Amino acid sequence: MLIRLPEMYGGGKDADADDISSYRAYSKIGINMLQKCLVGYRDDEGKQWIEDPCSGDIYRVWDGLAIHGYSAFSSANGSPNALAMLRLGVDADGYIVAFKSDNSITGDGVPGYGRIISGKDVIENSKAMLDSLMRYFGIGIDMHTLDGYIPTCVGMLWEWIDGMDEGKMQRVDYVWLSHNSINGISGYSLSIFNLERYPILRLEQEHEDTALAIINEDTALAIINLLGYSYEQYQYNCMYERSAWSIDGRYHMLISRGYIAGGSPCLISEHMLFVWLPDDKGEEYLIIINGYMLSREEMIAIASQLT
Repeated sequence: MLIRLPEMYGGGKDADADDISSYRAYSKIGINMLQKCLVGYRDDEGKQWIEDPCSGDIYRVWDGLAIHGYSAFSSANGSPNALAMLRLGVDADGYIVAFKSDNSITGDGVPGYGRIISGKDVIENSKAMLDSLMRYFGIGIDMHTLDGYIPTCVGMLWEWIDGMDEGKMQRVDYVWLSHNSINGISGYSLSIFNLERYPILRLEQEHEDTALAIINEDTALAIINLLGYSYEQYQYNCMYERSAWSIDGRYHMLISRGYIAGGSPCLISEHMLFVWLPDDKGEEYLIIINGYMLSREEMIAIASQLT
């Protein structure tokens, strides 16, 4: 299965045809140990992944790593964690050629069984993938991944909000990036809004430090409500806490909701952390971190790593 990477990963129609780094060749046979099916590449908006139609397992297109489903979970015990692959090159006539597989699970892999990507390589691949994404979207924020987690899916999504143009509804685009834990139990996502494009989501920063927290808390809650994340929405069914503080000069607001017995619709230990910060080019962003089964300390660690 030969794939040209999506544009956000360095591929797309404008990529140099002779740049072999924008292509991948993977085995069509999934690595699920319970059933062997032919996988396929999904290039739907907001997906761009490889999917097993039988088991629902999902693989990253960047390196073929299993990121969802039984194959991702079973790889935690040392089993193969990625699709088998073929190394590619370009011949003297400009044609793509594939090199013979080494048939090793620690190398190119074995079709139908897969290959093992080391933890170090998973981290390095993830970093390269995130760097490519940030360049494509023009975001100058260094995205560090929390230890034990890997970036899985990315897309350009949108929300409809009110109040931007005389009460008319307006579409607000944002970059969405999800991460899963290696053991598949917990995860978090980042929603990144460019405040140069949508100034209504910007916090006022011109007040005295003594009044900053109070004024910004009111403004932050208004923005959170505008985006449809009202912490009061399920206050009769869930235990909510909210807190506001500043870390390294960046304003944060954490909203947590916990499980209550008796049919509550709330997720256990679900946190939303709203972060306002500038990037290295001076542009400002609102980043919403949505965490599932993470501690507050882990949520703060994610925010603190955004530079």
